[in-house]
Amino acid sequence: MVPDLPIFNHTIYHSGFTESFYDPRTLLTKILAPNLEGQEKKEFVLRGFEYNATVIHERVHWFQHHGTSFGCFLEALRLSQQNTTLRWLREMPSSRVRDFLRQRVEFTTPILEIDPQTRHPIFAQGDEHDQMNLFRQIWFDHQWVHAVFEDSRISKQLGKPPGTVIGEVVGDVMLALCAEHDFLPQTKNAILTTPLTARQWFSVDDTEMMFVSISGMYLTSKILMECAATISELQLLPESLWMPVLGKAGVETVLTNRIKTILDGDYGIPIRSLLVVLNAGLDRLLDVLPTVNVLCFIALNPPLPPYVMHPPDDAPSWRWQDIYPPIRFARLALCVKKVGLLSDCRDHRTIATYIDKLCDVCQLPHTINTNYPDRISYEETPCFADENTVYSDSLKFSHHDYIFWVQSCLMRYRLNALPLMVSFGDCLSGDLLKQYVNDVLNFDAVPFSRCPLGWTKNDKLGFSCSVDFGNWLFRSILMDYVLFDVVAGTGKYDLSSFPGEINQNEIIYEFLEKNIILNLTEVRNT
Repeated sequence: MVPDLPIFNHTIYHSGFTESFYDPRTLLTKILAPNLEGQEKKEFVLRGFEYNATVIHERVHWFQHHGTSFGCFLEALRLSQQNTTLRWLREMPSSRVRDFLRQRVEFTTPILEIDPQTRHPIFAQGDEHDQMNLFRQIWFDHQWVHAVFEDSRISKQLGKPPGTVIGEVVGDVMLALCAEHDFLPQTKNAILTTPLTARQWFSVDDTEMMFVSISGMYLTSKILMECAATISELQLLPESLWMPVLGKAGVETVLTNRIKTILDGDYGIPIRSLLVVLNAGLDRLLDVLPTVNVLCFIALNPPLPPYVMHPPDDAPSWRWQDIYPPIRFARLALCVKKVGLLSDCRDHRTIATYIDKLCDVCQLPHTINTNYPDRISYEETPCFADENTVYSDSLKFSHHDYIFWVQSCLMRYRLNALPLMVSFGDCLSGDLLKQYVNDVLNFDAVPFSRCPLGWTKNDKLGFSCSVDFGNWLFRSILMDYVLFDVVAGTGKYDLSSFPGEINQNEIIYEFLEKNIILNLTEVRNT
């Protein structure tokens, strides 16, 4: 069980209007289906719209998680943290690791204990603990950087990580991608042979590190994602199958109510901020939504690994304002006054031209035109696109390889189909639906375009993929998920982020106990 502390917060991406969610750590999507039985026609249609809008919202999060450089960076950061756990514990004597595992169960003493006052790690005294204390610090730094990048509100409790820590952690991320996961950036040799130099590439100036607050409310990277996903919901109403039933007035009423809900909460901060910059009233709200979506998309594509693993051409390191999404959004919003608004997001070339023009005026780097880095390909690498691929327990690959594949596939949308990434709701009607029908609806042809795991209404694990692949994917995710609890938690592993058939299954817990001990005490580094 992981303690309820801000540093360990498990961020989940919720719909703005229901309790449905997408969980980037478990790759689970939970969509709450409405009860349509006995409803009048109009109410039936409204609830049907709510359900479909929620499906869109959570699918946009899938695109954000795997199709933006920021989402890919957060995933790589979590991967580096997990690799750190495996590498360091497998380096220690098996007897010592067994002792740590015993203490976390019998004496509720976690490997990483947090001081309740300072909110930082408690270190063991004595020279013999130096290596373990170093592991604790590295693991904590990964968690700190991940938390601050994703949701900067945590800085109110923990403060800001030093700029050098940002560089060290991002350096570890690049090292993990190149040394352990076969990425082939042009700078691979420098990353592997001079890691201290590579860590300077993202070591930011402490005086530059700041966060964005608007009227006392933090603008965070998570809020940028939620805002963009919510706007995509609104795009589902005009020119859709709901218009004939609800009528123009009915559609406008639904739009007005949803927009008011958005603006009254955190998800509306990006919209409100652009209106303030433009000195515009709420009567211009619908006019600014396409531009807000584009600003969110640009902001969420900073120069970060795995897309960028090198310093800028004209400086020894990247600046905080270039890599931190909320500041990127704020800079872009100010430049909209010079460039003007984007009328809609229904054409790839129009969006791409607007992005280039805005970023040129703003002098803001982005990765939207950047190719996903190459990786070494092995004969044994499973073909995730082939539903006949067999996934055995002996397969020497993990769900991370699947995620890398999804990321590389979604790159094609960035290069050739920006409406899918920027304005997904628009792609479900009219000419755009005809243009992108396979990407939107044909999941057999495009298996990477939606989350394969689901939390069903009867509290079970569901698959939108083959059962063989789904079970293999789930087992791999589960083992990595529990590694977090191994370090930060005590006692029984907390599986509450999984459906009841998982978190109430004692066989699952026995499987985890056995395999964690095996993987951390019997498997040694070579």
